[in-house]
Amino acid sequence: MSKNPDASTAFFNPEVDNGQAHLDCLIGNGDGAREWPQQHVVAGPRVITTDDPLSRHGLGLALEAGTTGNEPGAALGTPGPHSEGQARVMQAVIATLDNGGKGDTVPENLKVPLGRVLNDYTADTHAILGGYAPDSPVGQDRPTGSGDSASITNSKESLLRVMRGVSDGVVGDDAEGKPIRVFDALYEAQRQYAVEYLDTGQRVPQSSLTENVTSWDVRSRSVGEAFGGMNAIGTDMIHDVRDAEIGKINDQARYGYHGLGAVANMIPQAGDIAQRAVDAATYEWSKGVSNEAELVARGDVSRETGLGMHSTKGLIQDWSATRGAEGSEATKNAVQEAGQSYITGREEAYSALRTRK
Repeated sequence: MSKNPDASTAFFNPEVDNGQAHLDCLIGNGDGAREWPQQHVVAGPRVITTDDPLSRHGLGLALEAGTTGNEPGAALGTPGPHSEGQARVMQAVIATLDNGGKGDTVPENLKVPLGRVLNDYTADTHAILGGYAPDSPVGQDRPTGSGDSASITNSKESLLRVMRGVSDGVVGDDAEGKPIRVFDALYEAQRQYAVEYLDTGQRVPQSSLTENVTSWDVRSRSVGEAFGGMNAIGTDMIHDVRDAEIGKINDQARYGYHGLGAVANMIPQAGDIAQRAVDAATYEWSKGVSNEAELVARGDVSRETGLGMHSTKGLIQDWSATRGAEGSEATKNAVQEAGQSYITGREEAYSALRTRK
């Protein structure tokens, strides 16, 4: 099915024949779910059980095809929109994986393909994380839109858990042989899309620079809330996987992610303005994630000590410089709004991820 995206979409579509039953069986975690092959290794008095290395490999590729309409591994275009069928499958995949609040335990061989899928839906996931999706944060049961312009509307909690579930998947190795995680690609996609969102405001008319400036504070709230959630996912990774290497895109390549091989085809295309603003950014988000993780470990995180928000504020400041508004009152207001919303997004994410702790 990965070679025939339309067939994959139809097979998994919850509104076509047995589509939901197929998802429940193949990626579900309750009664009736398939028992995939496992390996059992005897280590003294213990028996260590892990998934077979090939378990769900083909399934991950088929899900990628069915949710994106492309064969697996194809370079991602501009994020969204998707057909109604593709969006229905994606919405159902997230809901099925998170049944019972278990979305943060995604099987290993689904992490990379679903990470690519989530990045193909960056426009939708940013809206959900940023709180401006339909009926956010509780979401809706069905995608919104019609024809070839449909978007997912999952709850924020479910999306956060599934994004966490795929984040520690390994995409490849860097020049030092250390793993590059799916989280790197997810964060970079959100960062680039945030600049697009700031510049276009989605449904906000953009007839002049003045109009753009006056609406920055509104858009920056969503950007701050989205990155509060993303940094919480990164913090959770550090705590759960102490050897997790995150931040490779930033630390190793200085945003030159196209030189990172397998990661390049996980990041959607960005417009010229977004790319210029991102290239101009001088902050290092990975340090913000790491610093905040240390504060959490010490129990020092409070409403005033979210160090990760500095990178979010930096993104807005660097973007405003590309629009000739550096240091303006509008920029100051936008940065302040982003900081407050960052705290909201971070705390909501911690709450969602604590469900399974």
